[in-house]
Amino acid sequence: MTRCALVTALTLPVIVTMLVVAGCSSNNSATPNQSSQAKPANAAAPRVTATVKVGKNPLGVAVDSAGHNVYVTNNGDDTVSVVDTRSNTTVGAPIKVGKKPDGVAVDPVAHKVFTTNADANSVSVIDTASHYVTATIPVGRGPQAVAVDPAGHAAYVTNEDDGSVSVIDTAAGTVIATIPVGKSPDGLAIDPATHTVYIANADDDAVSVIDTASRNVTATIPVGKGPDWW
Repeated sequence: MTRCALVTALTLPVIVTMLVVAGCSSNNSATPNQSSQAKPANAAAPRVTATVKVGKNPLGVAVDSAGHNVYVTNNGDDTVSVVDTRSNTTVGAPIKVGKKPDGVAVDPVAHKVFTTNADANSVSVIDTASHYVTATIPVGRGPQAVAVDPAGHAAYVTNEDDGSVSVIDTAAGTVIATIPVGKSPDGLAIDPATHTVYIANADDDAVSVIDTASRNVTATIPVGKGPDWW
C-alpha cells in the first residue's frame, strides 16, 4: 500500500482557505483485471482544513516551500500577509508595501519576495528571513503579474498600462531591461527548461514569447479573446 501525499491548495475571497486531500491509497499488487484508472475505494473528498484571516481584498498568493510560508497581497490595504503553513496562522503584522499590491512571487534562491504595486508603478522586495521591505524598484506603468527565474537571477513584471515587461536583476535589485510586448500585458509564466517567458496580452488577444537570454520577443501567438491571468 502506498499513501497519497498531502496536497494543499488556496482560494482567495476575503480569507485564505486551506484544502487537503487525504486518506487515499493505491494497491500496487492489482490484478490484470483491475483498471489502472479505478478510483480507490477509500478516497476522501477534498476538505477545508483551515480558514486564515488576512488583509483587505487579497489578490496574489505565492508559496515559499523551504520557509514554510505563504505570502498574500492585500490589494485593499496596501499590505502583504505572511501565513505559516505549519500552523495556518499569520506571522507578525502585515507588511506595508506600495499602493494596490497585486502579483507576488518568491525567489527561493535569493530568499526574496517580489510584489507588484499597481498604483505605485513599483515592485517591493521583501526579505523572507526578516520580513522587511529591503527595496522598492520603479518599473513600468500599472504592474500586474510577476514571475521569478531563479536560475537566471531575474524577475519578470508585466506592465499593463504601457505594454511592456520589466526585467529585474534579483541580486542587484535594479531593472536591467524593458521589453515592449502587446497591449495590456497581464499574466505571465516562465519555462525554465526552454528559457522562455510567455506573456498574455489582454487587449491584443495574443501571447508574446520572450527568450530569456536575448530578452527579445521571438514570437507572438494569437489566442482567444482577452487573455488574462485570473
